Amino acid sequence: MRDETEAAGAAGTADVRRFGAAGDGETLDTAAIQAAVDGVSEGGGRVVLPPGTYLSGTLVLKSGVFLDLQPGAVLQGSPRIEDYPEVGREGHLDMRRRHLIYAEDARDCGIVGQGTIDGNGPAFWEPERSHEWAFWITRVDRPSPMLQFVNCRDLRIEGVTIRNSPGWTVHTLGCEHVRITGITIRNGFFGPNNDGLDIDGCRYVVVSDCDIETGDDAVVLKTTFLGGPTEYVTVSNCVLSTSCSAFKLGSESHFDFRHISLSNCVVPRSPRFVTIKTCDGGNIEDVFVGNMRGTTNSGWPVNRPIEIMAGVRKRIRPNTPAPAGAGRISGVTLRDIDAVTDGRIFVMAEPGSVCERITLANVRLRYAMIEDPSPLSPEGWLGDNAEAAAAPAAMVADNISELRVECFDVVWPEFPMREEWHVLHTENRLANEGFYANRSADEFIRGDHAVPFHVLWGRRLRKGCFMMDNVAGYKGADAEFMIPE
Repeated sequence: MRDETEAAGAAGTADVRRFGAAGDGETLDTAAIQAAVDGVSEGGGRVVLPPGTYLSGTLVLKSGVFLDLQPGAVLQGSPRIEDYPEVGREGHLDMRRRHLIYAEDARDCGIVGQGTIDGNGPAFWEPERSHEWAFWITRVDRPSPMLQFVNCRDLRIEGVTIRNSPGWTVHTLGCEHVRITGITIRNGFFGPNNDGLDIDGCRYVVVSDCDIETGDDAVVLKTTFLGGPTEYVTVSNCVLSTSCSAFKLGSESHFDFRHISLSNCVVPRSPRFVTIKTCDGGNIEDVFVGNMRGTTNSGWPVNRPIEIMAGVRKRIRPNTPAPAGAGRISGVTLRDIDAVTDGRIFVMAEPGSVCERITLANVRLRYAMIEDPSPLSPEGWLGDNAEAAAAPAAMVADNISELRVECFDVVWPEFPMREEWHVLHTENRLANEGFYANRSADEFIRGDHAVPFHVLWGRRLRKGCFMMDNVAGYKGADAEFMIPE
């Protein structure tokens, strides 16, 4: 191998082939690529991967260094777990110490270009699934998160395509001034815990113009016990498809969330458009969601285009501290939301938790079918909120202060039902959750079963107001509003 300074070339640019990378998809190129990173790290620059397939284990990115994947370049994760030495801190089963790309305490660094990062995810999963709707089962150890950035500043991830992550795809922990723009993530709908972007304990973050399809939350903001508050985050102009939540704030919520904006996004397929949830003691405040379009046509039961929940976590993950009391959700606005759906909007707080100053304006639900919620809520689920969990209404609100709903529009279903609507049939089960497929779905498709649905089911609501135009209940509902005693 040539001298690193000479091989780095002029203007801080290092072609990995000059460091001995084969790029043939068979030779392990980890050492050569790492040597290129080290070679430009003193003065900063770009490590260029020309067209080819570069098989690699863990790469450690340094300050001032950008990986530049040119069109036709593929950084291919090794299928051997021993090629990923342990680094950093371990959290729970999704936050391990093995990664394809790792950076800690680095400044002005990142990943750019029009090439591809392929995590070789199926190499770390069991080879068979029980049926076509089942999630792949992960083996004991895997590189997750695949791309891990800890306490970094001025981090950029731009342009690249990322696919086949073994677990979480991109995790930024305790970072500041992060820009993730124009990237594509393709993990499929049934990858195990395949979060797209995990923004965790970070500040001053911009996510824009991304196209994400994955098996778990597409964009999720967290405050795990490893970090701190998440604040000053904007997500915009994205296409988000997933088997979980398109955009989630929580549920890992050990610290606070503040000053969050999500806007101008489309959701081709997701059980949840927006989930906002505190259950580990952290508070959520000053959140705006605006101009979202899409469908909950995911095939799963218990779809909810909007879900806002405050409570305390019941099941504690291994190696994770218990919740520090009940958190508070305060000051959330959702405006201009249009969802084709079969599910309900949930806004609720468990006793002892606070959910207040919630505004929904110009929200439209267009029903392709109506899911009967009563058989889908296991006994004891949500404790005191169990009755609300099974409530038959387009919007369900429980224990909320200052809920303001303006221009709520509901379009009830008509027959024949849309041919493209996915239905998870009764012989299948949503893995690990205990929810079976909607037993009324087949009957509904034939037109034999109509679930009486109210516009609003509300209980323990204080202050606030509800405004709508000419919306009546559906098929036998005795009133637009149902207010239990």
